Amino acid sequence: MNKQPPLARPDGHTASGQRISFLLPSTTLANIDDVALALANTCRLGGHTRQFFSNAQFAVLLSEIVPERHAWEGLLCQAYKAIIGDPLPSICRYFGAYQAFEARMKAASRAQFGLPEVMSEPVLEALLQLKATELHQFGPKRIPLPDELVAIKPLTFSIPEMAPIVAYRAFLDRHEYLWREDEARRGAYLDGGDSA
Repeated sequence: MNKQPPLARPDGHTASGQRISFLLPSTTLANIDDVALALANTCRLGGHTRQFFSNAQFAVLLSEIVPERHAWEGLLCQAYKAIIGDPLPSICRYFGAYQAFEARMKAASRAQFGLPEVMSEPVLEALLQLKATELHQFGPKRIPLPDELVAIKPLTFSIPEMAPIVAYRAFLDRHEYLWREDEARRGAYLDGGDSA
């Protein structure tokens, strides 16, 4: 009797070789260098943009437009996208199985970086405003805005084009600055995950 090969484990690996379990994510998903690199190489909106706009650049901008005390959360609230990528928004909204998977990875990521379980209101407001801005400036043409963005006024500044390697360095620089600024934040991060 021919034996069936064992099913592949639902795991992934970061650029540094770290294994990530998608079924049982720990509170240490990836080190910060892996996060920065993956976010910098991943385009927003599933790549359907008229200008390359990485998740790393988005995170840096978000951390800069929120009140300073929320900057750490702004930088890292979407760090989970370093692991699962950035699919089209419609996939995130309408497929229940994907929503459950995303929620599991998001919760593990927030725990790793010492973020509150529920996104704080100032970060959510800034996140929606930055989403409206990206769609306004270089999102797909001739599509209606999602309901949650219809009443949101875009930011007035023009988002500059940034190459992945520049966004990678900008993310790490911002992370280091915020890390050094707040000793209490460092303690929460070390309690929740890997500081590397």
